Amino acid sequence: MTQYIVMDEPLTFGQYFRGRNACGYSINELAAGVAAEINKIRTVFPNVPVIDIEAHSGIGTPAELGQWLDALKSQLGDGAPISVRFDVQWASHDKAWQEVAPALVATVLQHGYHYGIIFDSTPQDQTNQDWIRTAEGNIRSWESKVKARPDHVVIASWHRHPDTLLPETNPGTLTYLVNWYCDNAAIAKDCK
Repeated sequence: MTQYIVMDEPLTFGQYFRGRNACGYSINELAAGVAAEINKIRTVFPNVPVIDIEAHSGIGTPAELGQWLDALKSQLGDGAPISVRFDVQWASHDKAWQEVAPALVATVLQHGYHYGIIFDSTPQDQTNQDWIRTAEGNIRSWESKVKARPDHVVIASWHRHPDTLLPETNPGTLTYLVNWYCDNAAIAKDCK
């Protein structure tokens, strides 16, 4: 059974990305194209919820994010994505997340969507334990800067660390971080 579908940064890459083979769509063109694809999926999975993942560093302004969310609702009505999940670029020097994330989250909530976040670390960490400590710090920093509690959280890694999932009692494993989050993060809810 398909529980939900996740779109990986359609606004970031459909509108803002300027590299080779960039789409460069307007927000309305992009929303129409995304809606067409979601509607195709819904011919097979009629009520499947959709989550839109966006990188904080790939969004122009909170106002433009609001235009995107409104355009999706205009195209899809009640079938619009249920949530925006932020893939934070924690070490970005071009666009510090601390400066833009609170306003982006506020925009998502003001437009009637839920929000979520991916908690991870950075590729610069040299050991499993370093990666976990950095991720814990990112969680604590998020809690201090963004007051709204996320509706969902993903704890994941796309980096070489941590390279071990278990045991959850080992402070260098991904499952250790999941338990740490549930036990220590003020924003954690319904973990266990």
